[in-house]
Amino acid sequence: MSIANKLKKNYKKLTHKISRLVSDGIYRIKQANYRLQLPKLTKDGQKIVEQLNQEGIFMIPLEQLPFESNYSLLEALEKLRKDLIAVSSDSSIRDYHRGFKHCIPINPTKIARDYPELFLWGLDEKLLDIIENCIGLPVAYHGVIARKEIVDGQQIGSRRWHKDGEDRNIIRLTLYLNDVLDETAGPFEYIPRSLTPSYKAFEQNSDILDEHMSKVVPREKWKMCLGSKNTVVFGTVAKIFHHGKVPLQERMAVSFHYTSRNPLNEERCREFSFEKGIPLITAPLTMRQQECLWKYQKLLPKRSPQMYLRDGKMLTLLKPKTSGKSNY
Repeated sequence: MSIANKLKKNYKKLTHKISRLVSDGIYRIKQANYRLQLPKLTKDGQKIVEQLNQEGIFMIPLEQLPFESNYSLLEALEKLRKDLIAVSSDSSIRDYHRGFKHCIPINPTKIARDYPELFLWGLDEKLLDIIENCIGLPVAYHGVIARKEIVDGQQIGSRRWHKDGEDRNIIRLTLYLNDVLDETAGPFEYIPRSLTPSYKAFEQNSDILDEHMSKVVPREKWKMCLGSKNTVVFGTVAKIFHHGKVPLQERMAVSFHYTSRNPLNEERCREFSFEKGIPLITAPLTMRQQECLWKYQKLLPKRSPQMYLRDGKMLTLLKPKTSGKSNY
């Protein structure tokens, strides 16, 4: 490489670094200015946020998250499990443009038509309160992905160690649809925030496999998220190295994805978003829920004025049959 090209390359790196530092500073100022507007949480809600900030992960059974939309979600999950068991890699045309080499997803259009409760659970007001406190800014909800892992023994795709890069802080919830009780079931695995290294530690390896990670962080420091069916795993997936362990048996899961409304990489946000399912969501939404749909909200079907809820509560059709006060 010539001296001129080296100087040009170094200049680009420097300008990118300066631009990122300025951008990060503006981001922190916005967080500070928004702090007083964050939703109030109970002690249980605060516990989730605190552990995510410290550890990077929080696990809890779904039934211990008494959100108003849980009942409808549980009914939808039973139908979804049957469809995921039956789905195969060549059974349908995918809505997604790329990815999913290691698993088979259910199309957003099918979810929106057959079990919209999955998507709507991710807009539960109490859940949004928790996510907003984690991110520290108004939330963008990119939707839900339902998938079945392919048992092929390969460490590819999101089975490789990585940190998500769509934004500075990304919250992803993973809901296990079957028991994940040992490493053969392909659990979510992570490096705690206090031990998560920089990507600079892997400059020689663009694809970070187990053998590469073990040279930087000892295997005994890795943590698996083991749990029974309907366990929910909250993760700050931009701040911790994580992956799905290579499964030796079928694993099915649903994941929900959130960023700020000014993400670092809009294109990557859209790659695996629920965008194609949005036009089929006909349930009424609060103004806050619509705003959380970020730029996707323009895809919502036209609604009559009475379909816009203004009381800040989740949809009546999604309330559980048994009443009870939420701990969150």
